[in-house]
Amino acid sequence: MIPPKRINTALIFVVAVIGILGLAFAGLIAWLALIWFPHSQGAFYMYTERGSTLYEQGNYQGAIKAYTHAIQLAPRRSRGYALRAQAYYHARAYREALADYDQVTKYATFNSTKRDAYYNRGACFRELQDWARSIPEFTIAIRMGERGAQVYGYRGDSYFRQKEYTEALNDLNRAIQSDPGHVTLYVSRSNIFLALHRNQLAVYDLAFAVRLDPRNAALLGNLGWAQYLAGKEDLAIQTDRRVLKSSDLGWVHANLGLCYAARENWVEALPEYTRAVQSTSMRELEGVTQDVRDALNKQPHSTALHNALAMLEDAVPKRSHQRRISLHR
Repeated sequence: MIPPKRINTALIFVVAVIGILGLAFAGLIAWLALIWFPHSQGAFYMYTERGSTLYEQGNYQGAIKAYTHAIQLAPRRSRGYALRAQAYYHARAYREALADYDQVTKYATFNSTKRDAYYNRGACFRELQDWARSIPEFTIAIRMGERGAQVYGYRGDSYFRQKEYTEALNDLNRAIQSDPGHVTLYVSRSNIFLALHRNQLAVYDLAFAVRLDPRNAALLGNLGWAQYLAGKEDLAIQTDRRVLKSSDLGWVHANLGLCYAARENWVEALPEYTRAVQSTSMRELEGVTQDVRDALNKQPHSTALHNALAMLEDAVPKRSHQRRISLHR
């Protein structure tokens, strides 16, 4: 009689352990390959997520480094460039952002991604005050389906800076039709109307903007200036005084002084110009001086306006000299 075979439990245990360890090792290798293989999805997403976390924290330089690692892993993926471009934009590195958006338009497969890249390129040129180059970028974005109020508002502003007022007005009209509650759009359109000497239309736009944002002192001051240009001096004086009750804005003092000087009321104009000289920037003071010269073209024999001009022209070189001294300290 043949005895039954004995089961070698030790051998079975050893084989089982080796099998388990082998599976674990194979899994570890697979995981490492997923994470570290040069073109792996996992590594790319790891770096983009890290970059996005840093971006949300306002650490744009850290985000740029993380996105750069992602781009090195997948140099033909548009997403890495788009994310890094956004970080460059917020870090005010606009030319670097433009270079990345070039790569987005090169590698992107979705129309919407390319459209956003052209829109953002326009925004970069706008920040660089390169208005002529911003316009075609916004135009391409519009042709590709961008219809938001902002793209028309931005392109309209660029046209305005180029003194192409008809195109600017068309764009601002479209922007306001798209978003009639956006205060900035009415301010931009009022600037176009003022440039076209359609001053009463500028008053209407700014008055509506003030209704939308009644606590904005600078906006109310702009309304006062438009009222003056439209020949509504009584309203302009009321508006300027309303501003100055809550905000001591030097340029509003100058506007109020101009209203009084245009009426030959130097007694009321003098303290306003005195305050304006004390509290306005050099650039603002030069603009205020030009405003008086423009008023004198209409009223060349005005004693009050000549007094204002002499006062301002005397203040400009003094302020310039004081600025040079402070810069050399």
